[in-house]
Parts: sequence; structure tokens; C-alpha cells
Amino acid sequence: MAATAVRPSPNFILDEAEPEVDEPLPLDLVEPQDGEVVLDKSHCYIGDRGGDSLNITPEQAASCTKLSLRRNYIRNADTLLSAISPDCLTWLCLSANALTSVPVCVGKLVNLRHLYLCNNKISVIENLEGCKHLETLEFRHNQISKVEEGCLASLDKLQTLTLSSNHISTFSPNVFPTSLTFLGLYGNQIADFNLLLSVVERLSALKTVYMGANLCFGGLPLRCSFNITVEYQPVASGGEAKRQKCDLMQYGFSDVLRVVKEKQPSLISIDGNDV
Repeated sequence: MAATAVRPSPNFILDEAEPEVDEPLPLDLVEPQDGEVVLDKSHCYIGDRGGDSLNITPEQAASCTKLSLRRNYIRNADTLLSAISPDCLTWLCLSANALTSVPVCVGKLVNLRHLYLCNNKISVIENLEGCKHLETLEFRHNQISKVEEGCLASLDKLQTLTLSSNHISTFSPNVFPTSLTFLGLYGNQIADFNLLLSVVERLSALKTVYMGANLCFGGLPLRCSFNITVEYQPVASGGEAKRQKCDLMQYGFSDVLRVVKEKQPSLISIDGNDV
């Protein structure tokens, strides 16, 4: 008999989900290191009653290394960011605004290492070609439906990529940089478990992955039971490549952890669970 997935309590879902990182402010912004010039322009009504100016001095604009513009009303950040020296900025937070696209000028921030764009209305990953030193890229809670081929091609130093809580249904496994140690795909619309497995298998440096609450798990966290059809890789038989299928009934939490870990032994955490 097919297994029935039982929706857990709301608290259980929150425990299973990928942790939020843009609230509260990261420690490296609250307590800057020597030589860093940090500007916190959060909650300043920029783009609304606060106008479209950062209201900073020329000295601050020329030396700013970390800038937070989260929780404003910004729809277009290009004018705002053009006031900041593109050579100095290493950390930028534009989370919780009204952005519908990645600002064009972001690609000119040649020394940017950490970029947070969570909780916007962005639908396409773009304008990142010049960010060759990027290590952290956060797109949680946007409207991205597809990860286009080549959109991350120049980010060969990227370690953390979060695309959770979007509308992603498909992508090429080769689209993600092999430098990734953290990948968040939680809460999307991925219906093919094998696609997730192929991504994990390719990322040999991966330590942490979040993949639950996708369509292949019935939209539920991994701690539920599932009915998943697993397609194994093609095998040679009589000179022809054939794909073998196996229906796994009661394919649940421990089974998912085991199969994912087998695909990528470097993993130490799957959806918050040690493996």
C-alpha cells in the first residue's frame, strides 16, 4: 500500500527548513574589524519617505567596505550604489526590498565577496559576471523559476548559494560552481529527485545541502514518508543503454539521507541533519 505523507506541525516544518541568515544582522556587520568602514542604512525608508539618497559623506562613499540597505523600499538600486566606490565594497545586503532584478551595477563591484538579495521579487539570476570574488550569494524568498545556463559561470570562488523558497522547477546540474560547500534548494518546485541527486553528486566540495519541501517530496520536509520513483543511471545491456526504474514504497527520511550521502560522501549535513 502506498505510504501517506502526514503534514507535521508548523514548528516541525520550521525546524526542518533552512535557517534564515539575513535576520538579525550578521556579526561581521555589527562588530566590524579594524580598517572596515561599515554603513548600516537598514530601515531608513530609502525609496519611500526617505527618498533615493544614502545621505553619506564623500569620505564614507569612497571607503565603504560593508553596506546594509535591507528593509527599505528600494526598487532600483543602481543610482544608490553608483555613489559607492566599486573597488572597496566587499559586503552588500539588499534583502527585504522591492527589487525585481539584480542591479546592473552589482556586476561592477569587483571585490564583492558577500551578496544578500533575499526577500525581493527577483525572477532572473543575472548581472553577476564581474563578481569573480563572490563567496556568498543569497537569493532566498524571490520569484526565480529557472537557473539559466551560464548565469553563475564566472563565480568559481562561490562557497554558499541559497536559492530556497523560490519557484525553481528545473536546471542543468552543471550550472552550479563546483566550489560550493553550501547549497540551499529548499522549498522550490523540483519534481525530479534524480535531478537533485545529480547536482549533489557533481559538487565534490559540498558539505551542507537543503532540498526538502520540493514537489518530489510532496512539498513536505524530509522527515515525512514519500513515494518516489528512483531512476538509476543507464546501464549497458545487449549493446544498448537502458534505464532501470525501481518504485520504493515508504521511501522516507532515513532512505533519503542514505541515498544522498551515498551520492556525495563529503556531505556532513542534509536539511539540518548530521550524516
